[in-house]
Amino acid sequence: MSILWLAWAGAPGGALSMRRAWRTAAGLGVGEIVLIAAGITVVAVVFQPLQLAMVRLLQGGWPDALGAGLCRARHSRASSRFIVWAPRGMGH
Repeated sequence: MSILWLAWAGAPGGALSMRRAWRTAAGLGVGEIVLIAAGITVVAVVFQPLQLAMVRLLQGGWPDALGAGLCRARHSRASSRFIVWAPRGMGH
C-alpha cells in the first residue's frame, strides 16, 4: 500500500506531493477500493510461502541446492549402517 501511496504522490518522477496523493486516494470509488484491496490480498497470498525463505536469505543463510536434502538423507542412512568403534582407551 505504501508503494501505491508513493506512486500517487509522484515518486517515479519529480517532487513528492502528499497533497496530490491524498486527492487521488479521496477520489477513488468503491469499486476501485475493492479492486485495490483484492489485489493486495492476492499478492500477499501468492508471496506468503516465500516469506520464510526470504527472511533466511536476509539473515545470511543461503538456499540449498535443488536435491540437497535428498542427498543429505541418503548420506545419513548410508553412514548409519557403519559401526565406528575404537579400541579401549582411544576416543573417550
